[in-house]
Amino acid sequence: MSGDAGMEVFGEAAPYLRKSEKERIQAQNQPFDAKTYCFVADPEMVYARGRIRAAQDGKITVETEDGRV
Repeated sequence: MSGDAGMEVFGEAAPYLRKSEKERIQAQNQPFDAKTYCFVADPEMVYARGRIRAAQDGKITVETEDGRV
């Protein structure tokens, strides 16, 4: 039995509970560079993914995916 087949019981909520097989494969194949990307505390989302833009004197400048620095 496919993992997606059992999701029919959840109706309209299914796409929010589990991504499609195609989306899962795409996400697994995206490289994650721990020297470039990080997670930072965010008051709205708890944590936000960001890209390290600069590092100087022990301080790091991060730009989040929504463009905040």
